[in-house]
Amino acid sequence: MAAAAERHGALRRALGVLPRGGTLPGPVWQRRHAFLTALLAGHVALLPLVGIAAGRGVWHSLAEGGVLIAAFAVLATASRLHHDVRSTSVAVGLITSSIVLVHFTGGYVEAHFHFFLALLLVSFYESWLPLLVAATITASHHLAGSLVAPEALFQHAEPWPWVALHAASVVGFLLVSVAYWRLNEELRLQRERALEHVVAQQHELRARTDDLTAANARLQELDRLKSDFVSVASHELRTPLTSVLGFASTLRHRWPELDEAERREFVGLIEEQGTRLARLVTDLLDLSRIEAGTTPVRPAHVGVRAAAEQAVAAVAADSPIAIRCDDALDVRVDPTHLDQMLVNYLSNALRYGAPPIEVEAVRTRGSVEIRVRDAGDGVAPDLVPRLFEKFVEGGSTDGRGTGLGLAIVHGLAELNGGSAWYEPGARGATFCLRLPAA
Repeated sequence: MAAAAERHGALRRALGVLPRGGTLPGPVWQRRHAFLTALLAGHVALLPLVGIAAGRGVWHSLAEGGVLIAAFAVLATASRLHHDVRSTSVAVGLITSSIVLVHFTGGYVEAHFHFFLALLLVSFYESWLPLLVAATITASHHLAGSLVAPEALFQHAEPWPWVALHAASVVGFLLVSVAYWRLNEELRLQRERALEHVVAQQHELRARTDDLTAANARLQELDRLKSDFVSVASHELRTPLTSVLGFASTLRHRWPELDEAERREFVGLIEEQGTRLARLVTDLLDLSRIEAGTTPVRPAHVGVRAAAEQAVAAVAADSPIAIRCDDALDVRVDPTHLDQMLVNYLSNALRYGAPPIEVEAVRTRGSVEIRVRDAGDGVAPDLVPRLFEKFVEGGSTDGRGTGLGLAIVHGLAELNGGSAWYEPGARGATFCLRLPAA
């Protein structure tokens, strides 16, 4: 067993020294094949002339040196055939040309050099099939000729030494051709591996560049959001803050002059503006987290009727708001987000709309659509395209809104895989939500 394994390993190492073959790129093979086919076609024109000059007769020369070789050239140009068949046709044609040339010249030793040239040209294919076929035909021709008519193969009184010398030369030439082939193949494979490595590095560099570009764009977006937040906050916070400071300063400096009712009125105004200020800060923080993509989303199965009842109780416990919804209708959404969206819609309807107000929910092809309707004056057409932008209010304001509620609803709806929009009607306003059905 050990000896067999050692022999197998030695054979494998010996075979590893040989070229693999069949590694020529398609375009390179095409160029070489076109060149060799053209050379073979050149033989079709020249060999009959050699035969005629050697006195072989016109028809003999045309048949053997023209038609026979032309058949292999035509076969080599048949693009529908496999490239191994086409390259082997060229190989057989070139070796046949060598045989015909030796035959026409009566065995001149100089004519045998055509075999070396033919084998060299066939090795350009860097493929085992055409080279082995060419070598086999050469060996068979010389062996048969040496046994049958050696003097016709080599024009000498003692042809056998020339037979042996020619055979050794052919073998040596084949070994040199295979070695050169192996060297070219190895160099080409090394270039291909180096190119693949370079391409892989380029892809990796491009991927890293894309990541850095995306990260840079993200940083720029965050910086824009921060600047936007600071700019908006400084502008929108100034009004309630100025009111608080003004009322507080009035109380401090005119406390003795004010009666109890006036003092209570000023304290109430400070409380109202402070509440508005707190609500504005909360909304700004919520919206900035939504835009920055840092708002956590924890989806769960939520009953729509229960969520609507909870939102109505939070904003309008004493107002007659109708809820039209199937008790079994559920959505998959973050419960806190759904409550915030419904509260904002209802607050908007109470602030800018008019009774009756209703909440309706229906299932539509894998989603649930929720509508909050009121019977007010609706939204001015020129405001509709900007309704869900920051600091856009859909009606005459009483100064208590922040202008951020609808923008927050839109952002939370998208975070939960849904959408928010406005539907104009003949009277009143309808604000809608679409959320994934549970």
